[in-house]
Amino acid sequence: MAQLRDKREHMPPITGWRKASEWRTWQGKMLRSIAEHQTANQTYLEEGVRLLELTQRARELFQRQEPLKKRRLPKFPALELLLEG
Repeated sequence: MAQLRDKREHMPPITGWRKASEWRTWQGKMLRSIAEHQTANQTYLEEGVRLLELTQRARELFQRQEPLKKRRLPKFPALELLLEG
């Protein structure tokens, strides 16, 4: 157990019933943190996929717009940078 403690400095030592309870509390916190990161990672990936799908359809969507809306689009600063570059 000393090696495990050395590798995970924030983990409470495991000795006695009270310490075991502290360890279970710490373990629960770590599992919740892992779950939160997995959820965030999944959301990030899903949003990335939606963004890629949208960019693949951008030309089609632009061509279907009314002329007034088409004229407004190049006024976005980020698009000007891409169009000029």
